[in-house]
Amino acid sequence: MRGLRASDISARVATLVGRRHRGNQSDAAKYLGIDPESLAGLLSSDWRLFSLDALAALIREYHVSADWLVGSMTPQQLDRSAVVRLPPLRRKRTRTPTK
Repeated sequence: MRGLRASDISARVATLVGRRHRGNQSDAAKYLGIDPESLAGLLSSDWRLFSLDALAALIREYHVSADWLVGSMTPQQLDRSAVVRLPPLRRKRTRTPTK
């Protein structure tokens, strides 16, 4: 297996943001519950700007495999449903204060 490259992860993150939010990074960050700078770090192809919390949020909220995200498995090794068919976008519910 070749070495893990930040640019590969950033490309996969960009694919997810493009599919889910039409490339709108602000909407994606809000949906993921992370600040826009953390998402920009994941898209930067620079390890120094990556956040494990942001990666975890992306995996959790987009329901993707960590193996797929880091590129350690080929599509033939991975269940294609996790890569090709993303679940529908879920809206996060916000709590309204009780009076």
